[in-house]
Order: sequence, then structure tokens, then C-alpha cells
Amino acid sequence: MKKKPRKWKVDELTIVFIVAIAIIVLSVFLKGTHSEKKSAEEITVKLISDPKISLIKNGQLDQAKLNAIQNMDYDSLKTSLESSNDFCLYIEDEQGNVLLSKESDGLRGACR
Repeated sequence: MKKKPRKWKVDELTIVFIVAIAIIVLSVFLKGTHSEKKSAEEITVKLISDPKISLIKNGQLDQAKLNAIQNMDYDSLKTSLESSNDFCLYIEDEQGNVLLSKESDGLRGACR
């Protein structure tokens, strides 16, 4: 007995196209999220270990560097951190006092 070749119906093709588009959209979205996550990790590493901008000295918060970053405008800080993405930098102490808060205009209010 010979099998007939499968004929695709319009509904089946529509479903295939929708699934394909969903996969493409998700892969693009997830790549963007991964890139942003990597950028956040890079900024954190620089703030901890880069001697030019590190906030940590001898295992403690370097108050002089903290003051220097507080006095920088956001764009100067972004350039110093070599970041291409917008970011939010927020540091508070054990009592909840804000020690540092820097954010781009696009993220205004999203920090914290």
C-alpha cells in the first residue's frame, strides 16, 4: 500500500509560521537580555576590582572613591566604566541609608 504525500493545510502552515516567528522573537529577546546581564556583571567587576575606579580598598568601601563617583555626572561615570548600555548604580549601608545612587534619564525612578 502506497502512502500519499502529506498535503499541508493552510491552518497547519499558519501554525508553523507562528511558531517560527515566536522562536525568532524569543531568541532575539534572550540574546539582548544576556548582553545586558553581561554588561551588569562587567560593571560590578570594575567597581570591585579595577584599580582606577574600584570602590573597594583593603576589603572596605573606599570613601574617597565613593565621593569621587558621587561627584561625577552619569555620562562621565558611564564612560569611566566603558559601558555601552544604560545602567543604575545603587549602594546602601546595613541601615538602609543610600550611599550612592546613579542612573540614566531613561531609568529614572527604576533604581532601587
